[in-house]
Amino acid sequence: MKRKLLGTLIAATLISQVIVVPASATSVVDAEACFVNAINAERSSRGIDPMEIDAGLTSYARQHTQAMITAGGLFHSTSAQLAAILPEGKTSWGENVGYAANCARLHRAFMESPGHKKNILDPGFTRMVVGAVVSSNGSLWATEVFYGHPDPLGLPPFWDDNGSPHESAIIKLAAAGITGGCGDGRFCPDAPLTRAQMAVFLSRALGLPAASGDFFSDDNGSPFEEEINAIAAAGITTGCNPGRFCPDEYLSRAEMASFVTRAFNLPPSTVDFFTDDDGILLEPGINAIAAAGITTGCSAGRFCPGGALTRAQMATFLVRALGW
Repeated sequence: MKRKLLGTLIAATLISQVIVVPASATSVVDAEACFVNAINAERSSRGIDPMEIDAGLTSYARQHTQAMITAGGLFHSTSAQLAAILPEGKTSWGENVGYAANCARLHRAFMESPGHKKNILDPGFTRMVVGAVVSSNGSLWATEVFYGHPDPLGLPPFWDDNGSPHESAIIKLAAAGITGGCGDGRFCPDAPLTRAQMAVFLSRALGLPAASGDFFSDDNGSPFEEEINAIAAAGITTGCNPGRFCPDEYLSRAEMASFVTRAFNLPPSTVDFFTDDDGILLEPGINAIAAAGITTGCSAGRFCPGGALTRAQMATFLVRALGW
């Protein structure tokens, strides 16, 4: 329940964002298609499922855009207006509005704004509509409406984790908007977790704000750079070497323990839970997550600290850490 309330507050905050960019003309029909393609390309590049188009809302989005042009300024739809047009059962919603010379410039401006970017990349949003209008001076104005909607069949979010002992944890993370899977309706449960993916899990689970600084040089251009900087700013990581994060390296179970211990500020433990981590640098973190009930090890008395961590295993560890 706590996570659901947080998601609602985030959505309410995001719809207050606006972008203003100087402008010139472009084609409305092409522009709307451009926004849709750009948004879904951003999501797909990060392993987030693309949003479906709700064509039934196109008229509303265009009307709202025209109303902004007529008024000579940007403003958002009211909650009452969106409640009247969005389908029953919606789980969350958000809206981006702005104007620019063309689709490419406005989309870039949205992606450079943390609030707008969160709307575009929110895994909880499953459907969208874009309404564009060209003003008399040739500028392109647009309204983007996003919303989440539960699967009408009540089906699990992913098909490749069926029968996995971690499936229930994966479903919980998906429902909370912490993961959108690896694409094409899959979670890739047995794939090893990279350090960059770990940053995404923790940043979303904790609702970390965007960082103002750039902490590492080897994640420049990574689709996960924002999340990596967020966990660095929060003191969860110092990287793998000075000035480097090693985003594509796989995470070991022992490294996971250190990340989780810092992320959830777990107290140290005086109990030594496992025999195969004795003397290693990351042993305190392993004992801390064991004392917190987040892990029971890989077998009796063993933690397998050097073993690769799978995405499915991380889902279970994270759900336990969140107390779900």
